[in-house]
Amino acid sequence: MANGHDFKPEGTYSNATLESTYTLCTEQAQRVHRRCFEGAARALFTVDVVARAMSQSNKAFNYDEVINAVGTMMVNLETEIIKERDRYTHMIVAAGQEGVVARFDNAQEYKFTVSTPAIMRFAQIIQAFDQMLVQAQTAWLLCILPSDKNSLVANERMRQVMKVIRKLQNMASEARKKARKEPTASDIAKTLGDAAEESEVDTSTAKAIAEEEEQAA
Repeated sequence: MANGHDFKPEGTYSNATLESTYTLCTEQAQRVHRRCFEGAARALFTVDVVARAMSQSNKAFNYDEVINAVGTMMVNLETEIIKERDRYTHMIVAAGQEGVVARFDNAQEYKFTVSTPAIMRFAQIIQAFDQMLVQAQTAWLLCILPSDKNSLVANERMRQVMKVIRKLQNMASEARKKARKEPTASDIAKTLGDAAEESEVDTSTAKAIAEEEEQAA
C-alpha cells in the first residue's frame, strides 16, 4: 500500500468513522496530503487507540494528558500558520486590494476518513497551510511581497509541518512498543489492525518528510 491513499482502520473490531473532503489549491499543500496524510492519520489513530486502551487497564495512566499533548502541538502549529495568513491578508487590504485572491489552475479535491478527532484537526492544519500560501502568493503577484520572501515563508512553514508529522510518527512508534507490554495487547492489536505494526506507509512517510525538509532547506 503506497502512501497518498486514504487511511481507514482495518481492525477486527468496528470503528466509528466519518468521510470528509477538502480542496487544496497550492502545490505545497497538495504534496503534504499526497505524501504524508496517510502516514500522519495512521499515527494519530495508533496513539489514540493505545492511549485509550492503557487508560482502561491502568487507572494511573492519563489518557487526556497524551491527547492534549498531541492537540497542543497541532494547535501551536495552526496558530502560527493562521497568524502568517492573516498578516498577508492585512498587507493585501492595506494595499487597497481587498478581496483579490490568486487563481490556481490545478486545485485538487481529496477524500479522507476521520477515525479519531485529531485527524480532522490535522486536515484543518493542512487547509490553513494552503490558505496561508494562497494569500502569500496573492501578495507576491500584487508586488507586495518580494519573491525571496514568498519562497522563504513557504519553506519555513513546510519544515514546521514536517516536524510535527515526524513527532506524530515517533509517538506512534512508542505507543506500539507500550501496547505490546499491556495485558490487553491482543485486543489492542485487533483494534489497530494493520496499524499495529510499522509498515511501508510509515517508511514512505518518513522518507517524504526527509525529502521535503531537504527541499525546503
